[in-house]
Amino acid sequence: MRPANPQVREKFILAAIREISVHGISDFSMRRMAESLNVSPGAPYKHFESRSALILAVIKYMNDQWYLKQAEIAKKPHKTLSECLVEISMEYIDFLCGNPVFQTVLLTDDKLFTAEQLKEKAKISRGTQALVEEYCRSAGMNEQDRFRKTYAVRSFIYGAAFFMGSGSMPQTDDAKNVVKACIEREFLLP
Repeated sequence: MRPANPQVREKFILAAIREISVHGISDFSMRRMAESLNVSPGAPYKHFESRSALILAVIKYMNDQWYLKQAEIAKKPHKTLSECLVEISMEYIDFLCGNPVFQTVLLTDDKLFTAEQLKEKAKISRGTQALVEEYCRSAGMNEQDRFRKTYAVRSFIYGAAFFMGSGSMPQTDDAKNVVKACIEREFLLP
């Protein structure tokens, strides 16, 4: 396979994201995606060796987008680690609501992914999870409490993103403040 043109490669990734938004991972079609770009069915294969490789590229793209946003937040001055974590958590909710396909990918049954895709998919939470674990260690929490804290915060994030994204919870400042208060409370509880 010849080296891929980054701009063309990104066009395919963005088209794949649109395809996933309509058909999901299980019904993802490279042929349909190529048709949406008015290119031959074989054109995507010049940049991605397989459907699986393109889905992996979508997951990496998703991770890169979040890493940039998370790094931006982490650079800002914060009084405490918990304050930074709350801001990152709230921004992650906004990120997922603003990118529903990423939410679809994260919440899709793991059986539909290859081992390599699963490994890449798990990376999106690693930065935040590491900060939660650092917070828990600094607060002297044992492993069981760290697990509970990490689970609770992730549940608030994914739950709020799902409910807001589906429209069953409004995406208003009031609703976000309720979620923020729940996440802040987790960092106040032992």
